[in-house]
Amino acid sequence: MLLDLVIQSVNDFQDDCLKLCEKHYPAVHNQGMSEHHLGLAFSRRMEHTFRHFGYNSIVKPIEVLDAPDLPHHY
Repeated sequence: MLLDLVIQSVNDFQDDCLKLCEKHYPAVHNQGMSEHHLGLAFSRRMEHTFRHFGYNSIVKPIEVLDAPDLPHHY
């Protein structure tokens, strides 16, 4: 069941990314997205999918770096 939720989240995240690129094409195409923003967006999608199907989840960074310009990995 959890594998199905992860697969659903990945598919929904792909749709989210396509919609984001359609709405904000020049900015996303020219500047890209940082790993931090992609990781955060995917973790939010996972939380939403789990909540939708009645599962609780907590997402926290596994690393907290002092340098603010480096991404956190979720």
